Amino acid sequence: MSAAPSTGDSEQALQQASARAASYLASLQSTEGLWPNLLTGGPYLDVLYALGAWFLGRKDHPLQPPHGEAWARRILSSQNADGGFPLWRGGLSDPRYGIETYLALRLAGLSASEPGMRALARNIAEAGGLEMAGEITWTRLFWAGAANGRRREAGAPEHYFFIEYGNWPAITRQELVCLASLSIAAYLRGAEELPPAAAAPRLEEELPPAQKPQASFELRSMTARLIGQWARMAPRPLRDPIVFRTYDAMVAEALRWPVLPVALHAALAVRAAGGRGSKALEQLERVISMLGPENPMGPARPCDCAIRAAALAVLALAGLDADDSLKTAVKALGERFRTVARANGNGGLRAGWAPGDLHSEPDAETTALVLLALFRTGAAAAHESAVHAAVESLAAAQGKDGGWSDGMNGASAPDVTGAVVEALAAGGRSPSSEPIRRAVEFLEQSQHAEAWWQGSRGICRLYGTAMALRGLRAAGVDEREACVLRAGEWLRSIQNADGGWGEDPASHGPGEFRPASSTPAHTAWALLGLIAGGDDSSESVRRGFAWLAERQSADGSWDPAAPSMPGVAYAPYLTDPLGSAVWPLLAIRERLGSAASS
Repeated sequence: MSAAPSTGDSEQALQQASARAASYLASLQSTEGLWPNLLTGGPYLDVLYALGAWFLGRKDHPLQPPHGEAWARRILSSQNADGGFPLWRGGLSDPRYGIETYLALRLAGLSASEPGMRALARNIAEAGGLEMAGEITWTRLFWAGAANGRRREAGAPEHYFFIEYGNWPAITRQELVCLASLSIAAYLRGAEELPPAAAAPRLEEELPPAQKPQASFELRSMTARLIGQWARMAPRPLRDPIVFRTYDAMVAEALRWPVLPVALHAALAVRAAGGRGSKALEQLERVISMLGPENPMGPARPCDCAIRAAALAVLALAGLDADDSLKTAVKALGERFRTVARANGNGGLRAGWAPGDLHSEPDAETTALVLLALFRTGAAAAHESAVHAAVESLAAAQGKDGGWSDGMNGASAPDVTGAVVEALAAGGRSPSSEPIRRAVEFLEQSQHAEAWWQGSRGICRLYGTAMALRGLRAAGVDEREACVLRAGEWLRSIQNADGGWGEDPASHGPGEFRPASSTPAHTAWALLGLIAGGDDSSESVRRGFAWLAERQSADGSWDPAAPSMPGVAYAPYLTDPLGSAVWPLLAIRERLGSAASS
């Protein structure tokens, strides 16, 4: 795409950028009122879908002619210079998944002699070769007929009998479901192989020997060793009851996570179990169908956040000449209000909005964003009962520490708390009310010593800081308070030389802020945070808006440049093209509104 004319950060330039971005967003909206799911993971997510769809016998899997080679070329376009593939856009090569990527590319029709394939083979050899492949990789190779008759047994399903899924972070929980699913499927299928999609490649013959052979051993706990011995010696009639109890727990956990990797793996286990839990299989197939590529050569989608995305788009478009878009979007949001009989875990809501249609339960952040969208567009009165129920549900879900969590028994999150405070304030809650007062205390106490807040729904400290500052502003906290001033200084101190902001995805989770090249989303978050803290005209702010204006494409979009959202199992960081237009538009609208009020 060609770039829009570079016009700096003047009011006229920002008004033009705003109009282009609004037109672009309106052009993407569906007739139903929502926006398309444009989230992408990395090349391995597409490989996982291709192999999983084939193993499940789906007729639209991309490994087959006439789509296979074109699909493989698209995957190869993500190859790094060292021959490996990253788990996310712009990331380092991850050797753990190179063998399965090689297998999928060969099954799709690429020759082993192609330069890209030779480079990948060298990368695999440098990482230790086939011998360093895990049990799950060997299971997939065996099912594909590419293991030359060899088989490394998948871990016994009984290993997962003792798993307490709720004790682990979200992505770890999802990965455990995937591992348990393949282990159960391998146990139930026995020696069954699949009809090959094409002539099965002989990987031991094609791949060069490991350049740095590594000792292949595992340090296992005594419990794991005993389970392994049990699995080798116990007859099936004794093992089956334990395996199927493990299976039932796995299925229950899988249904909590409507994300593509979990659905693909869990469906394999349910199929191997002969459809035990047919309702579960129906839901898993729905997830796969909704998140699978629209065409065999397109990218798979990691998860569904369409309701959250629509709420943000409405917030960005509210007040502009986009009445038709707003009406259909508000109608679609209103129709998606839901209640549940019982709130799930710490931070669960009885009423509100879920991130997407595939989710069964509302969450605090999406509910807050939808409420803000309804208030901002003047549509709250038309949805009075839903708004009242959602506000009451949010108040009831406040944690003991004063914050709100991102759900699934998670700890209170500053970014979610900031969004909820903003929604409650927009709905008329006084800054002196107990929920908002307690939330302010939580935000003040959760600020890091370096002055940032950590986010859970964006990467990571830039997003958390922006949303926390917006919550503090909505709560009436003076911009001269130390927590606000310190956060503003931190944001200005980490600005890149080009005027934008960026953050390495590896910042997500415990640790320290890691700078990276500027992206539209991170730049917009920094600007939203600075404006919320009372800075709408410093040199940092002017340079930040100039960066956005200069890098907007002629069609009104911005190149995402790098991941900006935390992801799912096997796709830990997500690229969000829609958010890369929504967040800059929100920031530009804030700047123009701030200038007008001045």
